[in-house]
Amino acid sequence: MRALELKGICKSFGTIVANDSVDLVVEKGSIHALIGENGAGKTTAMNIAAGLLQADRGEIWVQGVHKSPFRQPLDALLCGIGMVHQHFMLAGAMTAFENIVLGSGFMPFSKKKKKEELLALAKKFGILVDLDMPVECMSVGEQQRVEILKVLSRKVSLLICDEPTAVLTPQEVERFFDQLRLLKIQGTSVILITHKLHEVMRVADQVSVFRQGRVVAHSKVSDTNAEALAFAMLGSRVAPVQVIRRPRSADKVLELKNCELKPGAHVSFDVHAGEIVGIAGVEGNGQLELFEALMTTSSLKRSIVVDDRLVSGVIPAWSVWENFILGNQDTFFPHGVADKQKMRQSCMQALQEYGVKPLDCDARFGTLSGGNQQKVVIARALYQQPRCLIAAQPTRGVDLGAVALIHQKLLAARDAGCGIVLISSELEEIMSLSDRIFVLFRGAFVGIFTPDTYDEALLGRCMGGTH
Repeated sequence: MRALELKGICKSFGTIVANDSVDLVVEKGSIHALIGENGAGKTTAMNIAAGLLQADRGEIWVQGVHKSPFRQPLDALLCGIGMVHQHFMLAGAMTAFENIVLGSGFMPFSKKKKKEELLALAKKFGILVDLDMPVECMSVGEQQRVEILKVLSRKVSLLICDEPTAVLTPQEVERFFDQLRLLKIQGTSVILITHKLHEVMRVADQVSVFRQGRVVAHSKVSDTNAEALAFAMLGSRVAPVQVIRRPRSADKVLELKNCELKPGAHVSFDVHAGEIVGIAGVEGNGQLELFEALMTTSSLKRSIVVDDRLVSGVIPAWSVWENFILGNQDTFFPHGVADKQKMRQSCMQALQEYGVKPLDCDARFGTLSGGNQQKVVIARALYQQPRCLIAAQPTRGVDLGAVALIHQKLLAARDAGCGIVLISSELEEIMSLSDRIFVLFRGAFVGIFTPDTYDEALLGRCMGGTH
């Protein structure tokens, strides 16, 4: 039986066509991966399936039954469809528990019993969540765990996960995949939106490739390989980024001494010109506190990339060029007078250099796909050739092509003498780019690695507190 079928789904935002006659079939009790570049339309199609958006045209079928277009997520939930979003749908002032039970109906329940049920569910799926903590006090990784637990508590028959492994260690990813396989055995269908092709090959049964708003390829995972999928996604092959290790300069651009990130846990480290220092760890172990501490250190021409651009990095309602100048005001406002021509020209040059789509500096920033938004953020951070860059999750939720471009730009900045602090939950990214790696666990460094000692299993154990 087909758990979900989309027929001829079309969706446009003004002149931008997000979905162009999308046809998709998801079999019951299967794990179905959706891949494609940022802006290819996969998340839009799933937002329609989950009731967050309404299609302009097209049909939705659930378990062989034709459904009227969903007007809200509750309509989809009543049909057994739940979605864990890349950008979270949580009320910041409420606790994790309040967020989870919010929208579950008005049936009376025992708070104590409900908490016990949620804790049992969290334990079953290996999801560590403090139910009494306000969401606004949580890290990005902790918030994602709340989202996953919230959807699982609805007892959905079709679970849609948008980039669910971005904040997990390799060991946690394995446990998460084990649970997905268990859900499949029990008859639950899973749609996995991901940019990680190795995840597709390891856990998915079928895969569909989105490009420019259409499904351009579909196959059983057993009938394809990562290289073929990458080519289908991009229409070309992605050249591997060449990383050349260089001797460390004596010139320090940043130094942090005896900083307390968690009660009783202190860290010290420095960053030299022309090196990338990677900070690895499961989110919630002091990354946010470290990032904030680094904001107060003295360094020359420091630039930042925040981990959640839509919350504290940009103003989505403003245009692309207006967001591009944020942080670069000293360049664009000489003597306190705005040089609007230079602003727009500089922004347009950056859009061209970074391959941002659409090539429109007047477009509202919030209408860009996640990957294109991140390209603008990286271009802005590197515009003035900073001596020090603090980059938190620079490629989160970004497609293969954009990841390669961002990595190239970071390495070029390093080679030009920039000292970079790379805070990332992507262990592969940390290992491939970093000249030194510090592993953070509960606010302290529990491991320090150099390229000759990089080992994914050992790093993963350090991240999990077993070292």
